[in-house]
Amino acid sequence: MMRKILTLSAAFVLMAGALIAAEPTRWLNVHVESTEDHANVDVRVPLGMVLTVLDAVKTDELQAGKIVLHTDEADIDWPKLLKAIKDAPDAQFVTVSSDDADVKVRKEAGTIYVDVNEKKDDNAQVQVQLPASLIDSITIDQDNRLDLKTLLASLSSQTMGDLVKVTAPDANVRVWID
Repeated sequence: MMRKILTLSAAFVLMAGALIAAEPTRWLNVHVESTEDHANVDVRVPLGMVLTVLDAVKTDELQAGKIVLHTDEADIDWPKLLKAIKDAPDAQFVTVSSDDADVKVRKEAGTIYVDVNEKKDDNAQVQVQLPASLIDSITIDQDNRLDLKTLLASLSSQTMGDLVKVTAPDANVRVWID
């Protein structure tokens, strides 16, 4: 009898350990609340599914999980720029105040924040929060294509929480990982 109890106990401990060690599924969530037509859209998909879909979609702007960045003919040394951001200390990097919008970019406690407050048009507010550790996952090739698949794959090992929030008179949008 004692042997059965020990065997069952050992099996239970091994199964519990396997369950604890298994990584939980990470989810990409998007919530859009339209105030104009009173429509709500909720999208909740496993990150793994997003990565598969990125491989399946082929457009002029998105192929093989890479999306074209339109940089208006700017010649940007992406690796150098990204390294500078990653290595920079916590600080307020950009502050723009204009008649059109206020923009602030800062790095704080391992997170990069971008806040945009529009003053004209829609008076939209945009808040972006990205872990600075994601910078290592950002790759942009010589054709200015961001490897979105690699970037999203790295989100599966990041902390959970909000990535993007947009508040505007006609809609509110929230994108987050859980």
